[in-house]
Amino acid sequence: YWARVNGPPPVVKVHASGIGDECLELEPEFRDRLARKIQDSEASSSLELQLLNLQAIPEAVYRLEGLKNVDLSRNNFSVVPLEWGENLASVNSLYLKSCRMREIGPDIQIMRNVVEMNLEDNSLEFLPPQLCRLRRLQFLNLSKNRLYELPEEFGTMIDLREVILDINRLERFPENIGNLRHLEVLSCNRNWLYQLEPGIV
Repeated sequence: YWARVNGPPPVVKVHASGIGDECLELEPEFRDRLARKIQDSEASSSLELQLLNLQAIPEAVYRLEGLKNVDLSRNNFSVVPLEWGENLASVNSLYLKSCRMREIGPDIQIMRNVVEMNLEDNSLEFLPPQLCRLRRLQFLNLSKNRLYELPEEFGTMIDLREVILDINRLERFPENIGNLRHLEVLSCNRNWLYQLEPGIV
């Protein structure tokens, strides 16, 4: 009766976030909260946008300067690869844990000052060779993905200290992985490895 008299009820858009999409809020309220988080990062040099069910990096992030830490963990970046802006070249630590990512685009090479990168628990099947241009990278976590192989250029990231590759589908390592002379930890439990390159041990 109410609908016949007053017309259909207004459509209210809500945004679901949280680990199981259990947090519901009106879309305008979510946008305001997101904008405040991005604004706050300008003072702290740390951008924390975890558990927001984002599908892309918000446009406002590309206008930030001087970011050092970026945490985008537990979002939903499954549709298209993330796009990296030149303003993110200052980032030292990047966390993209549990983001349902299937692919990393070649423009990841923009993150040339990154020292720590966590890509744990995604759906990556391969890595672009441009990732290996991150020559300052020291800690790399690629566990819980679907990687069958590493780029042949992997051994050129000579500053790597710790590499976590557990729970993938790796069958072999690149021949030049022995060039990682600063490597202290190489964890590769639960893979399909059938041989190790002589330079590793």
